Amino acid sequence: MDHSLEDIEKKLAEVPEDLRQAITSVDTAAALQNIAKMHQLHIDQMDELFDETGLVMLGLTHPTKFIANIATRLNLPREKATEIGKDVNERIFRPVRESLKRLHRL
Repeated sequence: MDHSLEDIEKKLAEVPEDLRQAITSVDTAAALQNIAKMHQLHIDQMDELFDETGLVMLGLTHPTKFIANIATRLNLPREKATEIGKDVNERIFRPVRESLKRLHRL
């Protein structure tokens, strides 16, 4: 599902401050780059991982769809997407887990 820049900007203004900081953080970008390198992703795959991670953090993609979406968007086997998803969950989502739960009403 494609989201307009307007949709993304609106959601960014609405999310809790800790999520907004995490989304725009240099540390988050560096962590995602490290995950991409560790899993030997190509630059286009890394871009898709950044996008899909951001969509979850904005509330535009439900966390339960994250693994399936990265498998599809990165054109990877489900097992590889699961490995990447575990790393993203641990390094990116875990620090803001409570805000993500509230955002997605989990």
